[in-house]
Amino acid sequence: MQPLTNYPKDLAKPISGESQETHISWSKDERKLGIAHIFTDDPLEYRRLLKKGYVPIAVTESSAKFEIEYRLVSIRSNKPKRERTEAEKQAAKENMAKMQAARQKEGS
Repeated sequence: MQPLTNYPKDLAKPISGESQETHISWSKDERKLGIAHIFTDDPLEYRRLLKKGYVPIAVTESSAKFEIEYRLVSIRSNKPKRERTEAEKQAAKENMAKMQAARQKEGS
């Protein structure tokens, strides 16, 4: 679908806060084409998408639909980062020192 050329800067009749939703979706065929869709009836999300330069492909008084590149969709792990041990930190520091010494030697 083509982006709209004339669209509102805000949703005219937003629904109540408890019912506002934003969905990201794609089908197998859309994924192959490299596109995904964002549907929102949340005025804040609508304005955020506009501010980031996205143009809606459909707008009603209370909702909008955007098309984005599928490659921009990222599902992240909620695992906490593992802290490196002191031995790992020391080994990394020594490796960095060796690399810097080798570079200086090459430059001489």
